[in-house]
Amino acid sequence: MIVKLTHPFMWRCQNPAALLDNCTKFNTFCSRLEKQAEKVNTILLEQDTELMRKSKLDAINKYKGDAFELFVEALIRLFPCDKRLGLIENYQVNTKTDVGVDGFGVCGYNNKPFTVQCKYRKHDHVLTANTDHLTNFTSASMLHFGVDVTPDPDTHKCNMLIISSADSLNFFTDLEMFGEKVHSFCRKEIRILVDNNPVFWKSFYDSWMKSLEELKTPGK
Repeated sequence: MIVKLTHPFMWRCQNPAALLDNCTKFNTFCSRLEKQAEKVNTILLEQDTELMRKSKLDAINKYKGDAFELFVEALIRLFPCDKRLGLIENYQVNTKTDVGVDGFGVCGYNNKPFTVQCKYRKHDHVLTANTDHLTNFTSASMLHFGVDVTPDPDTHKCNMLIISSADSLNFFTDLEMFGEKVHSFCRKEIRILVDNNPVFWKSFYDSWMKSLEELKTPGK
């Protein structure tokens, strides 16, 4: 299955094959991404100043974050009928404004605006509102992307989805700050979809290569 991908990481990635060749598990993808991000952006050195270390870490984290956003775009486009992903139609990557929303589209449940935030984190990380700046996502979704503040009567949640490589969303954050109105889809759920699913990984790579080819071809 070939889908059109648009995230700019497609042409910024140094070696797509190194990430996806013979990859059949999400943890493998993340491990390869960690190594590639450090290799591309230079490994931290003991003699680095604090400013140099911050600059390098920011570059490494951006590389990983952008790669994960591309992965999420592929995930949403290759699983269009999966209810756990919101049945998002006309998904678009948001690269214009950094307000906490990484992608948006229309929810298949209610045909209303739907937003997505991507968070690349370690496998044992637990997402919290303050540390991971999650409140930016909810406020921007409602103020700038037209997400309805009234929960959907079927899902009992608003049209907002956090997709993360972290272990989970903090219970207090979900219950007390979000009122259990925000969807979350973390590492365990991602692995259920893509682990030992060679069709997904092949479709991801083939779609990446095809989308790049079309971008390089005038008139397409």
